[in-house]
Amino acid sequence: MRFRSLLSIAFLLIIKTGSAQFNYAVSNIPDTLKKNVAVVYRLDEAFLNVLSQSEYTYQVHQIITLLSPEAEGYLQHQIGIDKFNSLQNIQVSLYNADGILQKTYSKKEFETFAAYDGISLVTDDKVMALKTPSQSYPCTIDVRYEIKNTGYIELPDWNINPSASTEIFRYTVMVSSDFDIRYKEKNINLKPIIKDSAGIKKYIWELQNCLPRKIEADGYQRIRYVSSIQVAPNIFQYDGYAGSFKNWNRFGAWCYSLYNETTSLSKQRSNKIMNLVANHNEARERINILYSYLKSNMRYVSIQLGIGGFKPFSSAFVDEKKYGDCKALTNYMRTMLGIAGIKSYPALINAGYDNPPLDPDFPSSPFNHVILCVPIENDTVWLECTSNTAETGYLGTFTENKIALLLTEQGGKLIKTPFSNYLANQLKTINRITINDDGSAQVQQEILSSGSYADFFRQIIKSSPETQAEYLRVHFSYKTSDRLNLVNTSDTGKMYKANMILNYPKFFDFRSGNKLFIQPRFFKLANHDLKQDERSIEYVFEEPYLKTDITLISIPARFKWESLLENKTIDAGDFYYSREVIKLSEETLQIKTQLILKKNIIPAVQYKTAFSFFNEVKKEENKKLVLLTP
Repeated sequence: MRFRSLLSIAFLLIIKTGSAQFNYAVSNIPDTLKKNVAVVYRLDEAFLNVLSQSEYTYQVHQIITLLSPEAEGYLQHQIGIDKFNSLQNIQVSLYNADGILQKTYSKKEFETFAAYDGISLVTDDKVMALKTPSQSYPCTIDVRYEIKNTGYIELPDWNINPSASTEIFRYTVMVSSDFDIRYKEKNINLKPIIKDSAGIKKYIWELQNCLPRKIEADGYQRIRYVSSIQVAPNIFQYDGYAGSFKNWNRFGAWCYSLYNETTSLSKQRSNKIMNLVANHNEARERINILYSYLKSNMRYVSIQLGIGGFKPFSSAFVDEKKYGDCKALTNYMRTMLGIAGIKSYPALINAGYDNPPLDPDFPSSPFNHVILCVPIENDTVWLECTSNTAETGYLGTFTENKIALLLTEQGGKLIKTPFSNYLANQLKTINRITINDDGSAQVQQEILSSGSYADFFRQIIKSSPETQAEYLRVHFSYKTSDRLNLVNTSDTGKMYKANMILNYPKFFDFRSGNKLFIQPRFFKLANHDLKQDERSIEYVFEEPYLKTDITLISIPARFKWESLLENKTIDAGDFYYSREVIKLSEETLQIKTQLILKKNIIPAVQYKTAFSFFNEVKKEENKKLVLLTP
């Protein structure tokens, strides 16, 4: 206890002494740090004091100069708090360009409101927020706060802001040698100064005069490329549950223990579940039947409270309430399979197509989702238990191409999920376009979709016609129509079908004399905009795919085709495009187009090929048909 008090006092003395001597005037910043940036961190410092396996304090001191109105967002201050993280104190001071104090804000001036992640029905997360208005730029803000944590699995990392210059970057960690920490420097060549005295270890990472780094867009999430100091515990205690994080195996063992149930489904309910598969002996048949039962009877609801972020609701709870989050539904499916004599394992995963890959060499907890792994003879079946429509074994880009942590009786095991297959994400459209004498047109469109495209159309079907039209315009570059009617839909789970009728008062793009210039399709197969021809990091598409479009255009008998499009093939290995134009009659033209993206994660060395391919396709997509009118 005395150790903790001395550390806190020492840190506050450092802060107070440093601020008393600090020159806040903008003129004091070296010119090299002000070049090509809107923000300069004069000081970017954090101090982590790991008090025990269940408690730490985290103190932050940042002095940030905003050089122009482009940096206005830095005047918005938000601190997340929850059951385990409380804000002990905070102070925000605003200085003008000459370094003269304008105003100081304290904790009582912050507003507190419930945080919402867009998914969870209930969480214990809250946000404390404050905006500090500035009358002029440049200006400087001095932000200091302290968080007290009373239960953790992870420890805070400290990152260098790549969009800003940083005069002084420092991260200090103090921890008992008895439980110590693990650490890793990412995207930075910086080793800590380590001091060990009387059983207390002190790690200090410090860097001066850091220039901004440009991180190219459309890769993984930016955090993958940011320079950072990562720290992690060897042991921890979270909400009363003690565990070890020395390696993946031990952390997996801790997580697996949270899935153990002292009581499961009643004998009566177990018998009813067993009756569902009584006449089916093959493992895959039983999996199909029980997965169908799950999809038909349970719904996904996210509830994140305390250890509930890691420990699922019981199978009995889900069976009674008919809902659960990803952990609870996965565990319920696991229980049903167990009743049917099939072994399965929860798998933690960092879901999201652009979520950075897990680092196998640095055990941590980047996970945000749980799926189910079902090993059967000569195969492995993966189940997404939060979906009400997915086919057995289909994961989708949310959880494909990942390294998951499998939770087993022997502990945690890293395992790869299936790679995305472009054949699983198909979009086929058949369009019958009838152009009228006045240049208006009606389009009858039949859509057949699978995988991520089926998921997309399942979602927009719930929207209004206006929202549907906007979604199609944004995601597929549909021409804006004055009316869209969704005629009918059907869903087999594997394939989603829809029929639409769209009306256009003016279908042609532009007129020149008696010539009408029209697009060969009313939407684009390729709507990717690759702007630069070289990259230093990977380019990440949302999914690989196979798109096929067959468009039949009928014109009035008085119209004539003046200019058609030539057949075209562009074959670049993992990227393929073809167009075939057939004149079925004087009035009817058929255009069949296909676009294939065989993989969605493009290494930097292959990006130039992708850039050339999609720019050539873009040129082809922008070519026009020419009609002669009377």
